[in-house]
Amino acid sequence: QSHCLNFGGRVTQPSIKNFQLIEEAREAYITMQFGRCAQDAFTLDVRWPLSPVQAFAIALSTFDAYDSA
Repeated sequence: QSHCLNFGGRVTQPSIKNFQLIEEAREAYITMQFGRCAQDAFTLDVRWPLSPVQAFAIALSTFDAYDSA
């Protein structure tokens, strides 16, 4: 079984690191999305209530979680 998220064309490569954070109250409100857009490139989109620094820290944590497993 597999799930497919709509990244609005921003994420173009499949990766276990691709994800979206949504607001619990408004599921259509994507707070953050992160994913692979090329072999060695990723894209990060963020909006309130997260700051760019918070989003970057969350994105960095995906590399540690999957690289050390």
